[in-house]
Amino acid sequence: MNKAWTIIEKVIAVLLSIWGIIALYGVASAVSSMSHSSYAIVKHISYFQLLLNNHLYFLLALATIFSGFLLLFNDKLGWVLSTSCVAVYMITFFRTSQASSTDSSQLYYVFSKSYSLMALLFLIMLALLIQKPFIKKYHVTFKNWILVAVIVTVLILDKLFLK
Repeated sequence: MNKAWTIIEKVIAVLLSIWGIIALYGVASAVSSMSHSSYAIVKHISYFQLLLNNHLYFLLALATIFSGFLLLFNDKLGWVLSTSCVAVYMITFFRTSQASSTDSSQLYYVFSKSYSLMALLFLIMLALLIQKPFIKKYHVTFKNWILVAVIVTVLILDKLFLK
């Protein structure tokens, strides 16, 4: 792998780590504010329900942090997790941008349009991660592709059916 691809790999790894930290902070602060607000009291929402409703976001944020760090240190598991997390974030942002683009009555309607830009950013990262230099460096096999597909499928199904 030449120097340009190594730099691209390190940039993706740092971006994923930073994104994971930001996402983890956002989820933790949202859950904390919901648990201490009158919203949870009035709606009779338990801590278990809050955890059940937000478990995917916690897991995805943690996986993104670890995938970024592992990718930074040239670990094959880092590539598998990075590819999986980037694909899930891309799909999630794309679906969210589609859903929110039609509902102009939302409070943050203009802000939600930026979700498509985030989906594009994750698409670019995914396209870079599946290029030949990464495939050769990490000796990606068919089993690795199956593992990425299973992780993405399970997380998407979890998001769709456990709301």
